Amino acid sequence: MLFLSELLNVYKPAPEAYEKALTLVKARPEQAVMVATHANALRAAGALDVRTVSEDMGLVRREDEHFLREGGMHGLSMNYHI
Repeated sequence: MLFLSELLNVYKPAPEAYEKALTLVKARPEQAVMVATHANALRAAGALDVRTVSEDMGLVRREDEHFLREGGMHGLSMNYHI
């Protein structure tokens, strides 16, 4: 599930951002994974015992460009580094 800070009305790396998202999906921190490119967001999630995945920012930019250029999600790669 994807949450935007704007929708939660609290911003990363505030612990409340992660706690609010976990509460909404009724999950414990050990049941969740935070995928991010920013070290401060990953550290904040990890401090709450949420597992973290660092995403290659270059890949994120290319996928964003593909999405905007092609108008959809078809053909996006899913190469995550755990």
